[in-house]
Amino acid sequence: MEKQQLRERRIRTDLDTGVDFEEVYRRNGKRHRDGKEGPAFILRDRVTGAAEIEEYYWYDRLHRENGPAVILRRAASGTNEVVVEEEYRRHGRYHRNSADGPAVIRRNATTGIVLEESYFENDELHRDPAEGPATITRNASTGRVVGETYWVRGQRRRDLADGPAIIVRDPVTGAVTQERYFVDGREVSPPQRPERTRQPGGPGSDLSR
Repeated sequence: MEKQQLRERRIRTDLDTGVDFEEVYRRNGKRHRDGKEGPAFILRDRVTGAAEIEEYYWYDRLHRENGPAVILRRAASGTNEVVVEEEYRRHGRYHRNSADGPAVIRRNATTGIVLEESYFENDELHRDPAEGPATITRNASTGRVVGETYWVRGQRRRDLADGPAIIVRDPVTGAVTQERYFVDGREVSPPQRPERTRQPGGPGSDLSR
């Protein structure tokens, strides 16, 4: 005998403004809604009615097949709104094919500058180092990249020949201020660079005197 599915839609309304500021969909007591129909949880501004939070759930787990499962918005200048955070989830886990883009994106509410990008696959920080770093952070004022970290299957990792796994930059000039090397999650010493061979007759040689 097939078990009966109990579906529920709950709406809360602000009595002063008449805005339906909260909307929740449940099935058998759990937050749930087909992602094609829309989010299972919506929180709106009590005055404007603009959506501030949208969350997609599949039986109480954040989940969406095509698009972010969590969307946060904040009012910017005038009536414009900025999406300040997006999270891609599969069955509760952070997940997005790295070739499609980062699984977590955070933006400055005023400028819209992307402050953070994090690549996850199956709840682990991961991106093919050949494609770029798995985490990227930017300065809120200048928009310059100030930090990059390379992760492979949840471990900081990058081939020594390709460069450091952690790079820190000056927020104004973008100049590199720190480099750290990791192999299989362990920090290692920087690779030795071959010394330049002085040519006869060059500066510092006996023949140049």
